[in-house]
Amino acid sequence: MDRATVYRTLALLKKHGLISELDFLHVRGDQHWYEASGKTGHVHACCERCGAVTELSSRTLDALMEETRAAIGFEPKSVRVEIGGCCSKCAR
Repeated sequence: MDRATVYRTLALLKKHGLISELDFLHVRGDQHWYEASGKTGHVHACCERCGAVTELSSRTLDALMEETRAAIGFEPKSVRVEIGGCCSKCAR
């Protein structure tokens, strides 16, 4: 498959709201990540040494969305948090 086809497909999926493009501040370089849209609140733990990105769910983020809804009547659809640091492999 041609690389241009991949990029055109990514652009089309973004245009229709099926994927989200992520650009992590804690990971060096010009890499971008993509994930399915509509995922519930989650955290991205980004290793500043090797560039590994790990996702984890968080009840705290779910509670924050509910608190936002109750406090100001805002209807949140998503929340993402990026935490930079060192993965367990690089920390050794």
